[in-house]
Amino acid sequence: MALGRILVNRPRLLLLDEPFSALDSHLRDKLQLELRELLAGCGLPALLVTHSRDEAYHLCHRIAVLDQGQLLAVKEKKALFADPGSIRAASLTGCKNIAPARKTGPCQVEVPDWGIRLDTAAPVGDGVKAVGIRAHYFNPKSAQNRAPVTFVREMEEPFEWIVEFRYAGQDPASPPLWWRVPKDRRPGQFPDAFGVAPQNVLLLYR
Repeated sequence: MALGRILVNRPRLLLLDEPFSALDSHLRDKLQLELRELLAGCGLPALLVTHSRDEAYHLCHRIAVLDQGQLLAVKEKKALFADPGSIRAASLTGCKNIAPARKTGPCQVEVPDWGIRLDTAAPVGDGVKAVGIRAHYFNPKSAQNRAPVTFVREMEEPFEWIVEFRYAGQDPASPPLWWRVPKDRRPGQFPDAFGVAPQNVLLLYR
């Protein structure tokens, strides 16, 4: 009703400040679909403020990442998730595995906390600060960036497993890494090594 009263006045810009924050997940998803259709139908530009990566991805074409008043990125949504560019943006887009890194070659970084080196698809800039690997990107069959791992613990979700693991040479003081795997693809025995495709290594510069 409130949105309808606003639209009747034909505003030039619609401002939405966390409009779904007080809703349960089912109703939130339903209203996001309805709002997306409404905005597409009326052609009205909208600015959405949210802490939810899912809301931003569902509703926005372009996403700006703000951290303590600093603008870290403004990108088309798929480009932002593919290359967040900063530690904060990677975290906000859902990357669970982030660690400090340093350049060791034109397309290679060393990650001291994990005790490994990673080849990258993108050239590594001199100012690289960290790397990120999304929890879905670990592949027990890949030969690229392959390194031995050990199982820590796991947690079951409705359709996936979250598995925590450590690299064999990992700093004991650093936190375990996350591997997310669909239930129908979870191996019967935990892998003894993981690989990561070079294009799935996120280079983070601030």
